Amino acid sequence: MTILPFFILICFSCFWQFSISVDVDYLTPTQSIRDGETLVSPGQRFELGFFSPANSKNRYLGIWYKKTPQVIVWVANRDRPLTDSNGFLIIKNNGSLFVTNQTNTLIWSLDSSSAAKSPVTQLLETGNFVVRENSSINSQNYFWQSFDYPTETSLPGIEVGTKLDTEIDRYLSSWKSIDNPSTGKYFYRMENRGLPEIVILNDESTKIYRSGSWNGVRFSGLGTFIGNKFEPVLNFHNDNSMTNCFQYNIAVITRIVLSTTGSVDRYVFNEKSNEWTRMSSFPGEFCDYHGHCGANGFCSTNRSPIE
Repeated sequence: MTILPFFILICFSCFWQFSISVDVDYLTPTQSIRDGETLVSPGQRFELGFFSPANSKNRYLGIWYKKTPQVIVWVANRDRPLTDSNGFLIIKNNGSLFVTNQTNTLIWSLDSSSAAKSPVTQLLETGNFVVRENSSINSQNYFWQSFDYPTETSLPGIEVGTKLDTEIDRYLSSWKSIDNPSTGKYFYRMENRGLPEIVILNDESTKIYRSGSWNGVRFSGLGTFIGNKFEPVLNFHNDNSMTNCFQYNIAVITRIVLSTTGSVDRYVFNEKSNEWTRMSSFPGEFCDYHGHCGANGFCSTNRSPIE
């Protein structure tokens, strides 16, 4: 008579330990996550939850690398932080997402106009945070995806530019500072006025860098930025629009970041040392800056001062 209760106690204990140790990569409308809880992508590369950057006490919903949680790759409520650790992420029955605080005040939202029957939100192994129908994993049927709304980081698969069929303008925008992820002063965009090119803008108006036009293989001014197993790709779409992304070796963990100072930096992760290395950057020198010597000037780094 004493063996059965003891057996039941062991089973319940094992189940309890198992249930809290499993990493979950999706939410349904019956679930939510609060500050301190996270979603983890299926292969354990990315994690989504609430965080505070550097010396800030503000809280943001974001995505980071699980092995290096200080490296943030996307922020939802970047321009409206939570002021305490009482945030919640909720998905509604129609697929809408909400970030609220403890008084149920709306901090950030994604209003879905879709007719979702059984929506889920999922953190993919690519770092893409998506809303989709539970019965479909087809990327063409995503109701929403964070890759369409990047912040300062471009991950493999993110396209920069505007697709006319969706009218979504995809671009990078820097953080304001290392401890403030709100929209900063620098923007990384693709311009398509004739031949497409990549530009960096200061305050969305002043062009400080241009990549040179697309020559059919690469952007003419990006020679030192491009390396082995890392090539630019220009995608042509059925709506006659073009978007730019970079083709990566899938064995290499890499990212492109628009820094708070306006440089675009490419990093590669070393899994043995668990460290990130900056492999290349642009603009690299004074002559890389747009218009440094005037409209008809010739810039030479071999002279001092630079002309």
